Amino acid sequence: LREWYNSSVYTIVERIFGGFMYFTPMNRTFYQLFGAKIAFSVIVSPFVGMPELDLIEMGSEVYTGAMPRLKSFAVHHAPASGGPSTVTYGAIRLLPKAFLGPGSILLPGTVVEPDAAVSERTLTAPDTVVKTGTAMLGTRGQLIRYRPDRNRARAGNSCAWALQMTLLSLSRRALSISFTVLAPLLIVVA
Repeated sequence: LREWYNSSVYTIVERIFGGFMYFTPMNRTFYQLFGAKIAFSVIVSPFVGMPELDLIEMGSEVYTGAMPRLKSFAVHHAPASGGPSTVTYGAIRLLPKAFLGPGSILLPGTVVEPDAAVSERTLTAPDTVVKTGTAMLGTRGQLIRYRPDRNRARAGNSCAWALQMTLLSLSRRALSISFTVLAPLLIVVA
């Protein structure tokens, strides 16, 4: 019932706010309202699917690429033994300055330590710890040495960045409205 409620509310909010959901402060606030522990300086993209948000923790200056999947629960079926299916829950923790690549999938219990990364489209096993200074690649969980580039601007702490993202969201929304509303009107008038 809880999952249905969260999913329903998320769908309603997404329909109302649409393009603004890609704006980090809107996402962060929405996820925090459902119990996620997300620091102010996190750059977070919309999640694919709806995780148990009270099991999500993101420290300061964490960056998540586009469309991450945070699976804070896993269902284990036991059809051969005739036993009941079970559900395992586990917190997903992205500690300060962690990096999560686009399309990555984190399973229950995953911890990404500071200055560690999960590469693009990588699947982590349950209860995986990605140590500081390493990056996880691919579906087999290969770890390599990783040296983050800390010469770039700090994530999410700039008013200019927030203003730029707001203007980008507004222009995207205006463009969408112009094609869906104004273009048909011009065709009818002409």
